[in-house]
Amino acid sequence: MVHQPPPFDILVGLPDGKYLDLEKARGAGAGLRLRGRSVGFDLDGYWRHLDRVTMFEDDGTITQGRGMAYGIESLTRWSWRSLGGWIAYTYSRSLRQEELGDLYRPHIYDQPHYLVSVLSWDLPRQLTLAGRWRYGSGYPRTADEAYDLLQPDSLEVPLDTRSDRLAAYHALDIKLSKKATFRAWQLEGYLDVQNIYNRRVAEPLITGVDDTETVYGFGLPVLPIFGLKGVFWPGPPA
Repeated sequence: MVHQPPPFDILVGLPDGKYLDLEKARGAGAGLRLRGRSVGFDLDGYWRHLDRVTMFEDDGTITQGRGMAYGIESLTRWSWRSLGGWIAYTYSRSLRQEELGDLYRPHIYDQPHYLVSVLSWDLPRQLTLAGRWRYGSGYPRTADEAYDLLQPDSLEVPLDTRSDRLAAYHALDIKLSKKATFRAWQLEGYLDVQNIYNRRVAEPLITGVDDTETVYGFGLPVLPIFGLKGVFWPGPPA
């Protein structure tokens, strides 16, 4: 069991903050590890129950309700000759209850499914080509519109009100890198192109202390990133 103070910004930023009780959490977790010559597998599960968790009610007042979080996380790594990669999958729920007897409602950042898959290929001349695909469930929807800074006409974009969740997010990233190894250091240059097929969906924005009214915005478009990275060591590389 763990006790901790409420969020610091609420304690010092709002008059009611100094009167809040310590938040309390209890939980449990378990894991499994399997290792082979070229494959590894990890599986973890967890559960947490929160008491006196600080939250804002719909009318803007502060209350201390209950919360619950649980889920599983898995990671599979593999390698074969010049190929390698990993797949990570998470199922998680984060729920809140304002008053005793109320139904548990999803937290604004509740995202049940999240998956990342990475594939890497080592090429000749110290070149590496890698790809990553990401998928995440849509967040709970509490508003009917989102803001898009890239819209030429109007910043406000209507959301699909037929669902209580936002659209799911998924994206493909490709990275090409080149290494140069010297006596006492190594230089790597890379081109990383993220969100190749320009998938942009609405997601909640962190706007300040009060989260009674969630504001949604659209993510980044296709994003090419060029970078250089140097690694130094005291002697010749092993």
